[in-house]
Amino acid sequence: MPRQHGYVSESLREELPAFCTAKPSRVLLKRTGYGREKRGLREMRVLENLKNMIRETNEHTVPECRDAMESSLKDVLQRLQAANDSVRRLQEKEQERRKMYNDHLVASEKQHQLQWEELMREEPHRRAAVDEEHRRAVERLREQYAEMEKDLSKFATF
Repeated sequence: MPRQHGYVSESLREELPAFCTAKPSRVLLKRTGYGREKRGLREMRVLENLKNMIRETNEHTVPECRDAMESSLKDVLQRLQAANDSVRRLQEKEQERRKMYNDHLVASEKQHQLQWEELMREEPHRRAAVDEEHRRAVERLREQYAEMEKDLSKFATF
């Protein structure tokens, strides 16, 4: 058992600040009497309990909390890594989709451009054909109106 030095054991004295472990003077002891001595013993028990509680906390509670925290952090880090992987895959799929869409858009635009160029090459021929058809229609109408005028002039003699 550790040697008692005043009210506080040596093991407790090493862990407590100096003002808590100072040995009371003889004059103080004589003045205070037995009641003060009992209070000193109660305070010593409280300090011993406090020391034991601190030791228990340092030796058991803190390591348990640290282990729990580390295991929780590992779990959180694994979840975070899984979430990052999922997001990365989604981003890659989105990039592929956009690339396919853009490629399709570019191909469609090229096809439309080729169709437009073909249309513009054929346009003079179509215009000539329409103009020819129009010329024939105008000629037929002229003939038809000329014939109608002849017929009308026959009836105008009445």
